[in-house]
Amino acid sequence: MNKGKFNIINPNSNLYDRIILAIQKEKENQTNQIRKFVIFFTGLFCLSATLTITSIVQFIKAWQNSGLIYLFRTITSDFSLFLSLWKYFTLAFIESFPIINLIIFIFCLAFTTFSLRLIFYKKYLLIKTLIK
Repeated sequence: MNKGKFNIINPNSNLYDRIILAIQKEKENQTNQIRKFVIFFTGLFCLSATLTITSIVQFIKAWQNSGLIYLFRTITSDFSLFLSLWKYFTLAFIESFPIINLIIFIFCLAFTTFSLRLIFYKKYLLIKTLIK
C-alpha cells in the first residue's frame, strides 16, 4: 500500500570502510590524548615533588638557623624561668619561627598531593596506556 512513498537508498560501496577508518582515527585520538595526559601530569608531579623536597630542605635549614632549638632547650632545662617569663618566650618564638618557609612547604605539599590525585583519579587511563 505505501510502497510508493518510501525510496530505498543504497549506501555507497566504501561507506563501511569510511566508518571503520573513522573509528580507528577516534581510537588514535583517544590514545594520543591519554598519552598527553600521562606525560603532562607525570611532569607536573615530578615538578611538584622536586619543589616539595626543596621546600623541606629550606624549612629545615630555616628551623636550624632560627634558634628555636635553643629556645626549647632553655624551656625544658629551667621550666620555672619559662613560667615567670612566658610572655617573652612566646614573643621570641613568634619572632623566630620560619613562617614563610612553612607556608611555602605547605603549598608545595598541597600541589604534590593535588597532582597525585589527578594522576590516580584516572589511573585506568594510565594503566591502559602503559599496556599498549
